[in-house]
Amino acid sequence: MQPDDDLILDLAELAPMQSLPVWVVVVGAVLVVAAVAWLAVVLWMTSLARDRRRAASLVPMADAMRQGYLSTVARHYAAYEAGEIDLRGLHLKLAATVREFISERIGRDVSSWTVRDVAAYDRTSRIGGLLGHWEEPSFAYRSDAQAVAARDNAVEVITTW
Repeated sequence: MQPDDDLILDLAELAPMQSLPVWVVVVGAVLVVAAVAWLAVVLWMTSLARDRRRAASLVPMADAMRQGYLSTVARHYAAYEAGEIDLRGLHLKLAATVREFISERIGRDVSSWTVRDVAAYDRTSRIGGLLGHWEEPSFAYRSDAQAVAARDNAVEVITTW
């Protein structure tokens, strides 16, 4: 079986390889440099914004407002002692009250933030750790959490932060 003569090419008939025009190489290099520069600017800007959010100053709070939060904590604890709510309910109410307090202090709504997000605003991570401890009874089979300690921690956060 003979191959078709039409399909066989003589190597002498092949054209030599052509190089790319210089302008294509220059445009390609410029586009690569522009993409890298754009990525660097975006990463730099987002890190600056993150640093600004972390260093956000606290909004001043009047003593009457603090007393309002403290009375809310006392009301929640009284409901727990009266048997109206269980330990889990107390923790959820305290967490909601402290989240409202934090929202007032930083000027942003933190009701839907994760514990990690809240801890990023508090340099000592005390409030984030406290909220994490209060969430534990909500999901644990058995909890070692205590109501008195929870109340005292909430009062301490509201009076000192």
